[in-house]
Amino acid sequence: MSTFTKNVAATLSRSRSGNALLTTIRLLRGDSHLNTSGWFRSALSNLPEDASGKPLPWYTYGAIAFLQARVDATMTVFEYGSGQSTRWWAERVRQVVACEHHPKWFARMKPLLPANVDYQHHLLGEGGYAAAIGATHQKFDVV
Repeated sequence: MSTFTKNVAATLSRSRSGNALLTTIRLLRGDSHLNTSGWFRSALSNLPEDASGKPLPWYTYGAIAFLQARVDATMTVFEYGSGQSTRWWAERVRQVVACEHHPKWFARMKPLLPANVDYQHHLLGEGGYAAAIGATHQKFDVV
C-alpha cells in the first residue's frame, strides 16, 4: 500500500462517514466474498447470479453449496414456480418439470429454458396448479 493510500485511509478512519466509505471500498474489492460469490452482480442485475453471470436459485449460498455437492445428472426435479432456479437445476439434472401460475412470468421465462425443462402453465384456483405434480405420473428426486 502506498504512503498516499495509507494517509487517505488514516484520514477517512477518523470519522463515521469516512469509516463507512472505507468499509464500502473494502467490500467492493475484487477478492471480497460479495464479489466472488456474485452477490454484487445479483444486486445490480436484480436477478440471483454467480460472479460470472450464471443463474443461481433464490436460495442462501449455504443451501446452494449443500445442493451442489449432492446433485447429479441422473436426477429429476419438480418445481412449483420458475425462474433462475429452474435454469440452475436444468444445467445439473436430467429433467426439470416446472409449473408456473403467472402468465406474464411464464411467457418471459419460456424462451430462456433449455430442452430438458418441461415447462407447464397452470392458473391458481382451478386445481391444475396444485395437481400438476400428480398429473406427471413421475417420481422426482427433488421437489
